[in-house]
Amino acid sequence: MTHASGNLYENASLRAEHARLLISEFTRETAGTAPTEREPLSNQDSFFDSLLQQVHGALAEASSGEVPPLRVHRLTDQSDAVDRMYAKSVAAAQDGLHVGFQFVFELHAALLVIAGYLTENFLWQVSPLGGSAPPLDRVVTVDAFPGEALSLYSQHLIPDAESSDGYRKRPFQLLMKFLQASRFAPTEPAGQIAYIARAFPKPLIDFADFCTKVGSEGFSFGQYLAPDRRAYFLRLHIHLLLDGLLFVMMHELAHHQLGHLDPIKGSIGEQRKTEVAADLAALSLLDAVPGFQPRSLLIVFSYVSSLQRNVTAEQMDHPLAGNRLLILAESLLRAAGGKDLHADVNAGMALLAGRARAVPIAVGWPNEDPENLDIAVAHYADMDYAAHVLLYVDRRPRHSSWDDAWKENAFVLANLSVALTLVLRDRVEPERVFARGRAHYHPTVRADDLQIDYRADSVMTRLELTIEAPPEWVVTWRGAELAIESVDITYAPPDRTPSEEGRAPAYLYYPPLEVDIFRVLGSLPPLTEEQGARRWLLVAARRFVTYQRLEEAARLYEWLYEQDPGSLFYHDLVSLCGLQLSLERYSEAEAIALRALEPERPPRPGFRAVLMQCHASRNEIQEAYEEAFLEMFVIGVYGDFFEDARQYSAELAADPSDPVMARLQEFIRARAAAKQAADQGERTPALAVYQEARVSLLEAQRLARADFIFLRELLAELEFEICFLADGPILTSKVAAVKSQYAEIVRLMPTFVPAHVHLAEIALLEGDQPLARRTWEKAYAIAPFNKFVVDFREQVESPNPDFHVPEWLTQ
Repeated sequence: MTHASGNLYENASLRAEHARLLISEFTRETAGTAPTEREPLSNQDSFFDSLLQQVHGALAEASSGEVPPLRVHRLTDQSDAVDRMYAKSVAAAQDGLHVGFQFVFELHAALLVIAGYLTENFLWQVSPLGGSAPPLDRVVTVDAFPGEALSLYSQHLIPDAESSDGYRKRPFQLLMKFLQASRFAPTEPAGQIAYIARAFPKPLIDFADFCTKVGSEGFSFGQYLAPDRRAYFLRLHIHLLLDGLLFVMMHELAHHQLGHLDPIKGSIGEQRKTEVAADLAALSLLDAVPGFQPRSLLIVFSYVSSLQRNVTAEQMDHPLAGNRLLILAESLLRAAGGKDLHADVNAGMALLAGRARAVPIAVGWPNEDPENLDIAVAHYADMDYAAHVLLYVDRRPRHSSWDDAWKENAFVLANLSVALTLVLRDRVEPERVFARGRAHYHPTVRADDLQIDYRADSVMTRLELTIEAPPEWVVTWRGAELAIESVDITYAPPDRTPSEEGRAPAYLYYPPLEVDIFRVLGSLPPLTEEQGARRWLLVAARRFVTYQRLEEAARLYEWLYEQDPGSLFYHDLVSLCGLQLSLERYSEAEAIALRALEPERPPRPGFRAVLMQCHASRNEIQEAYEEAFLEMFVIGVYGDFFEDARQYSAELAADPSDPVMARLQEFIRARAAAKQAADQGERTPALAVYQEARVSLLEAQRLARADFIFLRELLAELEFEICFLADGPILTSKVAAVKSQYAEIVRLMPTFVPAHVHLAEIALLEGDQPLARRTWEKAYAIAPFNKFVVDFREQVESPNPDFHVPEWLTQ
């Protein structure tokens, strides 16, 4: 194998040797044969020796300077004291960079497990509900697979995912988008990949459960060497192995360059600070290594965390693995494109979850002896001051079928009372505690809260509990760690709160802390000078909302908006508008909503609803109804604010004091009567009542204070319905008039989706299918889940099976 420098990740010789080694190992494992003394071991030694030489060469290229020589240590019967000392570690010394073969072997084995987990997780996330995983070669290329597998929570994956401007899609929207992407997948030339973006709202599979399966009989990593997965698994494993070795060896090289080689004379806290400095220096140097994935740090520190589990935080000369990752993540998030790592880091922290001792519980069943079982507990904290507790029940169903076994497990969980002790502490010196709190939680039985996995002889059910630190902690102690110090679980009667009332909240009790938000903000430099401030200030603002501290939340959001209107994500803007409305600051809310609705911005739900309330506060009924109408019909029934807008528009339309609303009520009643008559085949009476409805609408237009879209749209719809009741074929002249009305609506408001869809309907009636398709695509691009868009597709799908294939996909 050559020792050429350059991009190690693309080194064909290295990848081929790696593949031969793993295939040989798995073949031997499957056959159940013992390794011979020479052949497999010599191959493994040769591979790792060459691998280390190439990684060392990459370090030299990235650091652009002198690097200490590489010294490899093997643990044999003839090993001397130095070899034995370095065999299980990586360390820097004056005479070179020492790497132990035992360390490399153990890292290699651990990364096999993690590569298997990441492969399974990816397959799970791209699989349809209840269906089998698609072939990987129809989803992603081999070379792109490591990056995709390491994107634990992509921006378009999780149920509350955010688009680039922070727009949170609802799970149904994500589901529909995935199905449409699959339906419209283009036919690529032979040898090319038809890539389908991961857009399905599925959570991560459980890492702890996966590791349990790995330890059980019958599990073999050979399954990943099946023809359709082999290239992907091998590519991912070698990438992880390279990333891991590059980071740990670059970390030691950084110690060498920073002058950390002499024995440190100081406290454990000072030693930890040198480790953090080496981590940050290594990360900076790795920028020069082509192919290195920063997301792999999630995996590296998952492995490091497994080595620390039997050592208390106070005794460690390194910071906890999770804290090291968080400190590095803070640096990564400030770099170009770093914000895309935010969700992945928070998700990846679950891989570092600490495992508490299983808690024995006796669950009482009616008229039966108690059932004794162990509740397994894991916990971790993310970078947004949120602590996560995972409670596991693993048992055979006692009274239900296997399919309904989760209900029994949910009942078991509902019998638990959980008490948590939380601490806010320094990330480098965890013995420095800033604040303490006590949280209490009693679960309700809700399927949405649970993750379920069916095993051979049991059903594992997991409940995840999230505790968000109070806003005072976020503001006062920036960059601290929220940790769970203890978990106490006791038996308690189940909470029978109806499921429709939502998940039971967790209550956090903590000593009050006075925070002067004005003083805090006054002490901050502009956001342009403090790149990391925006993220933690947003966390604090959202937390003030959670804790119903509305004045402080509004002030914090306002400060961010004043500094840079683009500093707030979509949902933060909506939240700020809502806060302004709750505080009766209507003019401020209106100004923000109007800016968010500027033509160059994508249409998003909620801002029309804000304008609706602002107009209503001034008793501007017609204008308020217009905004409610636009809120409902631009985004559509899947918009977050649709139901509120529909209810509010009904209340506005019922206002007898407004003459336009009075005519609108007459129109609504007449149109309903006309439709009923038409449905019963009474064409002439239906036409007469339609004319009455038309007169009411024209009178409403005459009385209206402005040229409202809702009156134009309703009148055009009415004329279109009248056309369908005319004698014989639809009258061309009348259809042309309706077409002109819809075209004018589009001119006045290019994002008004119903008008686009009606124009597509007219084009289809006129026999111009290409125009109908292009017009529908415009509506689809604005709001793909608008009811008009979805219904039109369903109505024309059967008679026109090729209609919905967008032209750009067939070129």
